[in-house]
Amino acid sequence: YERLSEESGPFLLETIDRLESGTFRPAPQDDSLATPAPRITAEDAMIDFGFPAENVRNFIRGLSTVPGAYTWFRDDKVKILSCTVVDARPEPGTRPGSVLTDRKRLIIACAKSAIEVTSIVPEGKRAMDGASFLNGFRPEPGEVFGEHAATAERKH
Repeated sequence: YERLSEESGPFLLETIDRLESGTFRPAPQDDSLATPAPRITAEDAMIDFGFPAENVRNFIRGLSTVPGAYTWFRDDKVKILSCTVVDARPEPGTRPGSVLTDRKRLIIACAKSAIEVTSIVPEGKRAMDGASFLNGFRPEPGEVFGEHAATAERKH
């Protein structure tokens, strides 16, 4: 989002120059090939850790910073702004979303892989790195991101 907004300025100036000089030749769109994209809702931005880490990372990248990919932790909404795929294999039977932290990095289990959270925004707080989240919230290994009391009640 930020990168595109920075790159659009020079592109816009070049387009205006080409329009003024008469060298701009618009190409009509073939409307029969166009498909509408649905509006992204809040539910669409919720992270599903049941996918492989690479998919989760790309999902987070695709929604960062607007509207922002989110999950739940201790019944509070948290946005994850960035993460990396790490070489960590959760033990068999580990629930996706489980904390696998080594106390220095916030690592979350995905399907057969894991991510390290590098930027996170807890509800009502400022963005912080994973280590700061660990120090402030002290998640225990095995705690799960993605669970919300209202969601858990509907499952039972």
